[in-house]
Order: sequence, then structure tokens, then C-alpha cells
Amino acid sequence: MITFAIIDDEPGCRRMLTSIIKKTGLGEIVLSDEGNAASIHAIIARQPDIVLIDLLMPKIDGLDMIEQLKTAGYRGRFVMISQNDNKELVGEAYQLGVEFFIHKPIHAIEVESVLSYVKRQLQPSLPEMQLALAHVSHATHPHVALQRAARRTLAELGISNEAGAKDFIHAMDYLAETGSEPLSLRTLYKKMALARFSKPIDQEKEAKAIEQRMRRAVGKALTNIASLGLTDYAHPKFEYYAPLFFDFREVRQRMKEIDLDMAHSVVRIHIKKFLFALFDEANESRKGA
Repeated sequence: MITFAIIDDEPGCRRMLTSIIKKTGLGEIVLSDEGNAASIHAIIARQPDIVLIDLLMPKIDGLDMIEQLKTAGYRGRFVMISQNDNKELVGEAYQLGVEFFIHKPIHAIEVESVLSYVKRQLQPSLPEMQLALAHVSHATHPHVALQRAARRTLAELGISNEAGAKDFIHAMDYLAETGSEPLSLRTLYKKMALARFSKPIDQEKEAKAIEQRMRRAVGKALTNIASLGLTDYAHPKFEYYAPLFFDFREVRQRMKEIDLDMAHSVVRIHIKKFLFALFDEANESRKGA
């Protein structure tokens, strides 16, 4: 299980972060502290996987604390909590190894998205482990390298555990054989369903289910990218993936919805754009490997 330490001088912020982590099942909190010299010793002793740390605290500066932790031998991940947008401080934080910022006031969706992504970097998903085992017999599957590259990209987008991720992985085979563009989505769904079921009625149901799973996965990826954009608009991952996989106007709309804590989204989901972008990205990644 992934472990967390929360270092923030505001008790309310610590309670909110603790509640989000527990409710979402992200992991176990092994330390919740206001931030002082004792916090450093506690982190070194307990070695949490991820440290959430406030940038500005009265007893110890967040950046100084990170530097001391790294000097003392801590090798986990850092996520910084801040309501300060000073570019110099942000740049210094990235140089020290901070991976993401969570901005105050705390937003539950942003926290879950950021921490879920960092967690996935530490803990390989079941599909990834299955793919690693399949590597032993990769010679029998002509497209295993393409699938592996696509799976890495889906993990980067934070949706490798979504049900639709498996459908996207399977779709790589069909696109590789057809050259991608000539194949319509409806034809693709039917071909994939045909490979799984023999009865026409089951094939029709599965084709619809495939579309729904893929749509949900793309929606989740969009939310993850939009949340990252709210966290750090200049983050390289956001700058690269947002326009590649989505209509950027839709990304901005989703960012606005998240910022306003809107329950329902009006953003359109473009499965075709996402699918072909994934195929092209996986192809390039495979060739460069």
C-alpha cells in the first residue's frame, strides 16, 4: 500500500487532505504534522512513499525541509501544497524534485487526480504487470511493442486501470493492420466485438459496450489532463498531451468546470481523435525504443 506524509501548519488543510486520501482509497497516512525539525526525523524513520508538503510554514520553509530530507537520504516523491504562485519559488521547487503542485484552497478532484498519477508511477497496475509477463512470449504477437507503447501512454494519462483502456490496447492491432484512417469507429467496434462473441445479438451489445467504455476512459483522461492544467498550466505533460489528444477548447472548458466544482460536464468526448492520436503516439514511441 502507498503511504503518505502530510506536512502543513494548517490543521484544517491536513484534515481535508486526510479525508480525501481515505475516501478515495489512495493509500495510508503514516504522518500528519505541522512541519518542524521533528517532522524531518519522523519522515526519515517512516519513509512514506509520498510527502505532501506546504510551501510556506512558520517553523520551517517547505523548500528547506525538502532539501534537508533529500540530504538525510529520503528518496520518496514530493507534492507541494501552496497558495503562492511566485514563479521563482515554483522553479526552485521543481529543481528540488517536486513533481506537482496542489493549490490552496484544496480541491478534491485536483488532489485525487494528482495523487493518483504519482501513485501510478510508484505502483504498476495489473494490466502493466500482465504485459510484463506477456513479454516472455512477445515473438508470437506481432503488435506487442505497439501495445506496450500505447499502454505506457495510457498510464501517463492516468487511465491504465480504466475498463476502456483494454479496448484501446486491442484497437491498436486493428489500426496497425488497416492503416488507421480508413477504419470507421463503428466498423472497429464491430470487429472487436466479433472477436469476442459468436452470436450477432451479443456482438451488437458488446460493440455498444466498447464505445461506452472507451468514451468513459477518454472522459477520465480529459479530466486528469485538465486537473493537471489547473495545477500547473506550464507543466510539460499538460503542454504536450492536452492539444495532442483533445480539442484544446474542450480542455479549457473542462478546467473551468473543475475549477467551479460543476457536477456535470458539457464537454464533448472525441473518441476518434483520441484513438488515432494514441496510435500515432504509440507508433512513434515504438520506433524510437
